[in-house]
Amino acid sequence: MMIWPRPKDPDSARQVDRALEIARQLCRIGYPSYLIGGAVRDSILEIPTLDVDICTSCPADIIRESLPEAKPWGPRRYSVFRVVTELGEIEIAHFRKELDYDGRHCVIQLVDNFEEDVHRRDFTVNAIAVNPDTLEVIDLVGGFADISARVIRAIGEPAIRFKEDRLRMLRAVRFAAKLGFRMENATLSAITLEGSGIKSLSAERIRNELSAIVSGPHPGRGMLIAHELGLWEHLFPERADDPQSRGWERKLSTAERAAQAGLDKTVMWALFLLPAGEPEEEDILAVADAIRRLKFPKRAGQRILELCKAVLYAKNFADIPLRIAIEIADAPYLESLRELVYIRDPNDDFETELARRFPMLDKPPFLTGEALKKAIAGIAGNEVRRRLIALRGAELSGKIRSAEEARAFLADKPRHHQRTRL
Repeated sequence: MMIWPRPKDPDSARQVDRALEIARQLCRIGYPSYLIGGAVRDSILEIPTLDVDICTSCPADIIRESLPEAKPWGPRRYSVFRVVTELGEIEIAHFRKELDYDGRHCVIQLVDNFEEDVHRRDFTVNAIAVNPDTLEVIDLVGGFADISARVIRAIGEPAIRFKEDRLRMLRAVRFAAKLGFRMENATLSAITLEGSGIKSLSAERIRNELSAIVSGPHPGRGMLIAHELGLWEHLFPERADDPQSRGWERKLSTAERAAQAGLDKTVMWALFLLPAGEPEEEDILAVADAIRRLKFPKRAGQRILELCKAVLYAKNFADIPLRIAIEIADAPYLESLRELVYIRDPNDDFETELARRFPMLDKPPFLTGEALKKAIAGIAGNEVRRRLIALRGAELSGKIRSAEEARAFLADKPRHHQRTRL
């Protein structure tokens, strides 16, 4: 009998302890319940984790009655609940099995048999369970051996697993990238044969799974594995030629460095969507196509696109029109842009050109709010924007150093505002 090693990370241990309490409570009222999945696997590997899963035979109405803090999540037929803690989420799902499938959706049946639930899961390393009372490891599919061998292996017949749900192919990439595991041969072969089927999945499911890779600990490794399995061209048709380009290796290493530096998800998505080499205008159009195809939420997609456009402008920052330069300098994504440009090419001169063109970048505008409204009162509407751009450029460049000078600048005749290309 093997006893499960509880997490050493303090936050992970607290989250697991709460999940164990919930599972024990369900067991006490007569419903077998177990910790299962990623938290069990990651604790064995000594990886911190805060998302903990419980599988149970407890009916939904009993969960509602016994655990008022558990809220239903997803389609009712799946009988899934989530308990939100200050550290993350604990998911409670009823045992189930698949009755029919089309690669995108499954017809499921809730069952009371734990073994049936285990054998319908995707990979052996995700199907190890823990008895909440004894902490005994329950391994019905050889998951612990595969963790020890550092192998991703589909449960049962790999081709069937991937035909049931084609998203599992992308999940295999994610786990292999995150854990540094190799793909077992039959699992690998099934993915290479079934890979094109991933295009039948909804954009939202693909994007969500890709987001886990993009923001994971080893996104560059994820890119490489996706390419080696023949999935890259289906996931990123706009960037299908990247693996054959001279910049591919640099793109992989850049993504790894960015993850290690803790850059945010917007920056990481920009790294994936930008070309391996220097971007051109047509590459930004391709980024826009990818954002539409993957159906990003409007705000998130706009942030990514703006950041990618700014990378294009940054390479010639000294020569771009003043209007665009000011938009970049005042944009909320400026720090992300600085990080992104540097991580892509530490020798890029964007920082130098930014400081040279706008030495007063760290200083706030002299006129804002009511003071600014008063200063532009009486200026013709079609002239206001031009003068404001010229004013901000003068402030950033250090030509204006006080509120008085700013008001005088706006009140002056517009002839000197024409000298700078807006």
